[in-house]
Amino acid sequence: MQLPEQPKAGAGRESGPWLLFLSSVEVRFGTVLSNPSRIFHMDVPDPILKSGSLIVRRVEQSDIRLLTRWLSTNEVLAFYGGRDKPYDAGRISEEFFQRDGIIRCIVEWEGVPIGYIQFYRCEPKENLDYGFATTESVWGMDQFIGETGYWNKGIGSRLVREMAEYLLSRGAAHVVTDPETWNTRAIRAYQKAGFLKVKLLPRHEWHEGEMRDSWLMEYKRT
Repeated sequence: MQLPEQPKAGAGRESGPWLLFLSSVEVRFGTVLSNPSRIFHMDVPDPILKSGSLIVRRVEQSDIRLLTRWLSTNEVLAFYGGRDKPYDAGRISEEFFQRDGIIRCIVEWEGVPIGYIQFYRCEPKENLDYGFATTESVWGMDQFIGETGYWNKGIGSRLVREMAEYLLSRGAAHVVTDPETWNTRAIRAYQKAGFLKVKLLPRHEWHEGEMRDSWLMEYKRT
């Protein structure tokens, strides 16, 4: 998704670790959203996804300490948010509990919280930038594995594949992701999960003081 010349809130859309990045989904909350263009009628259960060892559930206030630890670690920040913008508990509280149409979740593996994922719907302008019609339902997500001991175990690829299938089953016409071009590990993880490169997005993401190029990738069922 296109970012301005300054970085957005970390719980919005930023670069992330090796398994990061899709582009968008929305839900109507029953209250006024801070971004009224992000409205999509969808019944979202909790937990949102249960598949074997993998659980995706909504973020809770009790997760603030965990998120703060993950997002103040350079290994994670190098991919998600940037090492120049570490989080503290106050920033987590402010950014991760907004009613803006983004569904923010904790990822658990075998009952252990190991990461974060959020999903939301592309706005019409984003659809055009990506080559889709403004009326199409283009969904995506951003995610990271905060517990680095769970990196390189195939969990990230499984997570994004399961979530892509979930979004398609809920009415998405397209599920996309936009890893930065330098993030080859993320790109390989997405390819393993079934995503294909479809478009280069120049100067697309703000990360660590500069705009970075990204690849638009779309999930394709086999």
